[in-house]
Amino acid sequence: MNLAERLQADLKDAMRAKDELRLTTIRSLRAAIKNEEVAKRTRERSAVVQRLAQERGVSPDTIAASELPEGEPLSDAEIQQVVRSEIKRRQDAAATYRQVGRADAAEREEAEIAILQQYLPRQLSAEELRPLVQAVIEEVGATGKADLKKVMPVLMSRYRDRADGRLLNQLAQELLA
Repeated sequence: MNLAERLQADLKDAMRAKDELRLTTIRSLRAAIKNEEVAKRTRERSAVVQRLAQERGVSPDTIAASELPEGEPLSDAEIQQVVRSEIKRRQDAAATYRQVGRADAAEREEAEIAILQQYLPRQLSAEELRPLVQAVIEEVGATGKADLKKVMPVLMSRYRDRADGRLLNQLAQELLA
């Protein structure tokens, strides 16, 4: 079962269980996924129109819609990226709510984050990441905080799916200090 099918099944389960928080969170996530699919399709179609117009030496307006791709649904990796962005959006909202003294709203955002995290691979803890970050620092030959820009791209490419970028950055800065 891919991630989109799992979301659909979980949506139905939340409806049956009358779990309002889970239901609204999954609906919100599915809407964000749909928006990203539309954006992806628009980007793909735009690229195809530009390429065809350039190849044929005609105006992009003359390209028929039937010549354009239909657009594929998002892959699981793309859906996970949408989930990550939704989690980040909620983390920022929760922090803002806490700053203005709205603990109830912050707690709701954090409850939604817990629901969304179920659709991502298990995240590595700081203790698990520390030796991995240290290994990358040694691998790239970083010696101080000035080398953070060498370390972070390697860390993000390797552990983007398994760790929060903020945590990776924090650990790298600690170990480079």
